[in-house]
Amino acid sequence: MAAIFLFVIALLAFAPRQTLLAQATAKSASAKPSEVAKPKTKTDSHGQFSTLAVVETTKLPGIDASLLLGNPRCDADGNFYIQNDFTFQSPIHKFSLKGEKVADFLASSSSDLPNLPPQLAHLGQFSVAENGELYLEILASMTEHDLLVFDKDGTYKSKVVIDIGAMWHVKKFAVFSSGDFLIAGEKWQKAEQNYAPFTAIFSSRGTFLKELSLEDDDKIYKYTVDGDSAFVPHPGNNRAVYQGAMATAADGNIYLMRWLSPAVIYAISPGGEVLRRMTVDPGDSDAMPQNMRIAGDSIAIEFKNKDTRKKLFKVVDLEGRARATYSWPELEGKPLWLSMCYMQNPERFVFLDETKDESPVLRVADPH
Repeated sequence: MAAIFLFVIALLAFAPRQTLLAQATAKSASAKPSEVAKPKTKTDSHGQFSTLAVVETTKLPGIDASLLLGNPRCDADGNFYIQNDFTFQSPIHKFSLKGEKVADFLASSSSDLPNLPPQLAHLGQFSVAENGELYLEILASMTEHDLLVFDKDGTYKSKVVIDIGAMWHVKKFAVFSSGDFLIAGEKWQKAEQNYAPFTAIFSSRGTFLKELSLEDDDKIYKYTVDGDSAFVPHPGNNRAVYQGAMATAADGNIYLMRWLSPAVIYAISPGGEVLRRMTVDPGDSDAMPQNMRIAGDSIAIEFKNKDTRKKLFKVVDLEGRARATYSWPELEGKPLWLSMCYMQNPERFVFLDETKDESPVLRVADPH
């Protein structure tokens, strides 16, 4: 009975992230633009903003954007991934940028799912490797997280078991070209009776290889100790960790962003070396990072002002040097709904949006 109680507590730390993502998506869905772009350059107290203007629109038949959960993401081939539920029976959908469905990734197609009660059987994070394989995280027990591995066509391949012998929560993970994983989360500290940031590298077979010590971990942990509700709305869910981001770059390193302002980004090598710590300042102390995407040798960080809800993009190179600041694109004065992809050659941003009749579409915007 005690084990079940502790498992439920672990699930509570697993579930609020899903709830918050769903609420955030629903709240932003009210922005429904019209069809004509009016590019212009804006200036505010923080300097010059370049404009992103919509140059292409593609219909997305068969997608119910109102049910979208979490942050969509793209792979190196220009496909994007969305999900509408977090149950084992609900797939992650893969679409091309032409709106054509490419594959579905379904946890229930696995032959070795953990035997969990239905109310505990939820999907977690997913990550797409350089070769197109999709890794889907599920909570198997208080100490074990499983990564289900799918081929790029949606075929289930195998499972990687990661068990560190302590209660912990996976918040973000990415895959090196070697197949090893970088995982960021929070681990229960029995002596302190609190969760602390936990970042480590695991082999492709799930073997623990190395724990990383990151410069901001003490500050992030202090938010938990102090009970700072702005950063820790629920035990085991420090927003500095779970609202961060992680992505693999073409240089072979993984870049880990913390939800801090200015945004803090660590470049981490396959061997677990912290190569550099970078800060990206949005020029607005009330703007927090919402997402980070990498294309070529550029990183695009999306920021949103917590009061005005105004959004912008800051683009830096892999060393953290500033390249551009872009205002959020609009159509007839209304902002596009949700960013999905960042691409180079040419530089483009892709958004999920809706038309006047509420049909889902992709909007491609580029600098003007």
